[in-house]
Amino acid sequence: MDFNVNKSANQENLAENENQRQEEKERKWRDPNEDVKYVCEGGKVQCKHCSSPVATLKVTAENVMLQDKPWATVGDNNGQANFGFTGICTHPKWGNHKPPCKSVISLGQWANHSETIIGNHHALLVKSTIRCMVSGEDLEIVHSGQTATLEQINPLDRRKVLLDAYWLDGEEKRRDLHVNTPVTLYVQVKNAKAGEKLPLTFTSEKDSKVISYMGMVGANGLITINEFVLRNKMTSKVASIKAFSEGIIGESKLELRSCLCDRDISIQELKDIVKKIRDNTFYDIKEKKKEIDPKTKKTIVKEVKVTKPISYFHKMNLFYDKHSNVPVKDRTFEMFAKVLNDAFRKYGITKCSHKIHFIANMYVETMYFTATRELGEKLRYDPYRGRGFLHLTHKENYQKYKDATSVDVIKNYKLVAHDLAIAADTAAWYWKMMKLNDYAEKDSIFNTARLINFPNAKTKAVINGYKEREMAWKQLKRIFSYPQACNTAIKERGNNEEK
Repeated sequence: MDFNVNKSANQENLAENENQRQEEKERKWRDPNEDVKYVCEGGKVQCKHCSSPVATLKVTAENVMLQDKPWATVGDNNGQANFGFTGICTHPKWGNHKPPCKSVISLGQWANHSETIIGNHHALLVKSTIRCMVSGEDLEIVHSGQTATLEQINPLDRRKVLLDAYWLDGEEKRRDLHVNTPVTLYVQVKNAKAGEKLPLTFTSEKDSKVISYMGMVGANGLITINEFVLRNKMTSKVASIKAFSEGIIGESKLELRSCLCDRDISIQELKDIVKKIRDNTFYDIKEKKKEIDPKTKKTIVKEVKVTKPISYFHKMNLFYDKHSNVPVKDRTFEMFAKVLNDAFRKYGITKCSHKIHFIANMYVETMYFTATRELGEKLRYDPYRGRGFLHLTHKENYQKYKDATSVDVIKNYKLVAHDLAIAADTAAWYWKMMKLNDYAEKDSIFNTARLINFPNAKTKAVINGYKEREMAWKQLKRIFSYPQACNTAIKERGNNEEK
């Protein structure tokens, strides 16, 4: 009897000791400032005011994988894109007219996130919250989206992890690639020793092998691949490349960009275009600067010349010039992409070269994508001053457009500036009328600029904003890796070589 009691007590002690060891193990794993579980795609978010209160989280900000799912970060804060609420908003502010949640959702910034950086953003945790600007209350994460056990996601696990793959465009990390365009690719790994060699594999969406590479880990955990290039022939359809390594946790996704031939320009590509070109257009301004006079030792204020990029002034705003009078609802990249692509398809502006030259000239004509109306108090050819994406100018051209399309821009000339669809359509119509595709295919920025701004020009000097047109043209060629990644240019080179 005594033996059985002692045996039972020993079993209890053993169980208690095991529990203590497990607690100690978990305590060592756990960052005291955050929950152990990170959030990935498929996580669940709850809003008590939605008639269907739980939504599934969709990750769009980063391509780093957690358990074969994209890792959620603070960049995933777009109500429409990232939160799949399907119900009706029952908040009392709507009275009897309750709208769908997805149509009105507006969010602040994530709070209580991890200090861990995934790509360019902080990782989300189960305890993270985000403020709904409609109700003024926080939405909560109720499930991480993970399917593994706690031991499988130990944050202090010393197994090697592939965190990210990217290339640098200046200081910006890029995760998009063009075929036939070499870049220096960086692969970020965790828990690998400096000097260690790791096998890397890059595969397409269909899991057919693209490239295998043996990478050397640097002191900062980076594997540097110089002259990384995809030389396989790709169609015009955008695909993705997955970077991974056998025996290493995690993978990273790289978007494979096709050339611009025979496809629409995406919203993200337009954002890249606007940012890159504005970042490379510079203006000198005067700023006041405080200095200490070396003689009097007093503080003096001096005016100094400072060079700033156009993006410093305009940021990412579109067509907001007050004289252009474009409706606020239309000053979006979504609308910009729609009207531009519609016009390109309608008038046969289909090749990389066509679109690059069109946008380069449009950049100057629209005052860096801010105005659809020619500036100036009074012009000799008023009221038929320059309007639209390429500044349709003079009454005779307004009349020709009216005759061609039946849109009465003679009587309603302001429409060419106010209505973005007409602003794009007039520009593409003029482009076709002047046969500018021919000059774009010869890659002659002088001739496309001349025929838009000063048809009789003999030199660059008389063309308004010529240097900025040329700069935009060069930037666009760099963004879209033209001509080396252009399907049409590759085909034409091949035909010429055969001859």
